Amino acid sequence: MSSPINQRTYTVKSAAARTGRTIRTIRQWIRDGMKCRNVNGMIIIDHVDLMQRYRTNIMARGHRDTLELE
Repeated sequence: MSSPINQRTYTVKSAAARTGRTIRTIRQWIRDGMKCRNVNGMIIIDHVDLMQRYRTNIMARGHRDTLELE
């Protein structure tokens, strides 16, 4: 199994692919307050912010399906 490739920033679609979550979930995380920015109409999420939210979700829900985070 190959390791996930970290990027500095992600679109909603690439963030979903990176975390193994759906686009809908990433959008919900944004509505719930995950940091992001709008660049020319495209939502951009920094790697640090995405991984922080992902870890928070794992800790809160006790998922065992963790990814290589760094």
